[in-house]
Amino acid sequence: MFGLIEAVAAHRRKSRFIQCRTSAAMLVSATAIYLGCTTPAHGKQLANVGQFPEKISFGPLQLSTEDDFQNMEQVHELVQGIYYSQFAPGTAPASFAAAWSEVTAALRQLAEVARVVPALRLAVGMELYHWFYFKWHQGTVPLARVDLDSLELSAELLWESLLSSGCALEEVEPLHGTRGGNDSSKDNTCHHVDGSSSSSISSNNDSSRCQSVDNSSNSNNSSNGNSNSNNKSNLGSLLHHFMQQGCHYRWPQVVMIEAELGIELSTGFDVRRAAKVLRETSRHFATMMQHPYFSGRPWMTPHDMNFNEEHFPSPGPVWPREAFPLVPWLEANFETFRRELEELRAQPGLFDRLHQLERNAEAQDHARETDWTIVELADTREEEPWKQSSCRHLPRTCELLRSRPELQCDHAAAYINRMRPGAMIKPHMGGPPRLVVHLGLDVPEEPIKLFVGSATLRWQTGRAHVIDDTYIHSARHSGEHLEGGPERYILHLLICHPCEPEQRSAYESRNIQC
Repeated sequence: MFGLIEAVAAHRRKSRFIQCRTSAAMLVSATAIYLGCTTPAHGKQLANVGQFPEKISFGPLQLSTEDDFQNMEQVHELVQGIYYSQFAPGTAPASFAAAWSEVTAALRQLAEVARVVPALRLAVGMELYHWFYFKWHQGTVPLARVDLDSLELSAELLWESLLSSGCALEEVEPLHGTRGGNDSSKDNTCHHVDGSSSSSISSNNDSSRCQSVDNSSNSNNSSNGNSNSNNKSNLGSLLHHFMQQGCHYRWPQVVMIEAELGIELSTGFDVRRAAKVLRETSRHFATMMQHPYFSGRPWMTPHDMNFNEEHFPSPGPVWPREAFPLVPWLEANFETFRRELEELRAQPGLFDRLHQLERNAEAQDHARETDWTIVELADTREEEPWKQSSCRHLPRTCELLRSRPELQCDHAAAYINRMRPGAMIKPHMGGPPRLVVHLGLDVPEEPIKLFVGSATLRWQTGRAHVIDDTYIHSARHSGEHLEGGPERYILHLLICHPCEPEQRSAYESRNIQC
């Protein structure tokens, strides 16, 4: 049974605890999940009291008022489970639609409390991005239309989360020039917005980043020397705290969402609103680039951001084909890959059944669930690196790919990817270190575009390209949003980064800068 949300709140000052119950329930893996909510009134109560409770009840979850990472993981797992329950046998569309409507209302209400409870902002902001990038209607996303209001609320909460977590600076000196709007006239001091100190835990990478301070200033007298030493110590503490708070991921996420929101608004001719959002994006990007962690990066716009540059230099979002021995090899074996794909497609429903066998429980990256589907051939991050269920139908394809050194690392993967007419893959950024290689297997004439950083590409049948998917990237199939239209198929490979030590020997004569 699915009831209407009936929230009953009790603010108990002695126990410092907020509780919120609901009658909404749904079956997920034969377990009843009760989705709680928090009403706007709670936010007003908290604001009046002037202090936060120790825990906030959100359905079965006890959310922290201090640990925003824990909250993000718990809320995501709950919402993700409810989202994927729609694919469980026996789940009626109307039942899922009712439950998802309640999820939507509950998150909106929790967003109101997040205004005054900073530890909730990251969780709610990310869930809005993960599941509400596109407009829902009665439990489905019928068209690839961006939910601008949800995206704007996501950006606002994530920005507030960034500020409350100590990720922003009041004043810094750029370490390497004045990119991204830095002001080189500022003095050599760094301050937290909230004045918080760093934690004692750090990684080797953190230490190397902390040591990247520009030591070119004059140190002829002892006062300058002492000042430089103190500044370096402060900078080390600053960067350690920065990494522990996940600020190196929070910043690009916020700027990406703001930039894409501005683009969508301008595309829809909402000029006034777009101008406001893009001004904020520009200001926030410039602030990000003033931080010592980012100031050495050669990024001039938000679409220059990428995560691979945490480890290795980047020539840009699209890498030169001639630098990769894999590219001509893939194109030489195109007919083999294409033939086995056609044999698979000749068996009705097989592609979708294989997709379901290895479905990754991720967020909603596209509109209709069938717009972007994959047959997973390999994922070296998993216990079964090469998927027998898929390779049984594509034996020669798997055999050929298994022989390639570019897939011999613990973060490589191989898929056959299908994209349907009218599909849109929302902007996102992949995790480093890796690159992506695509080989067009069956690409129709309809305009189908891949956006990576500031570059725009089109897939071509029989031709490969190499991209850095840790840049902001998205895709659109502009064909009619109808079942049975011309579909696009590609071979999609996540390969080891050529600058990884184990890979460098394969690229010695390829003029790749590491």
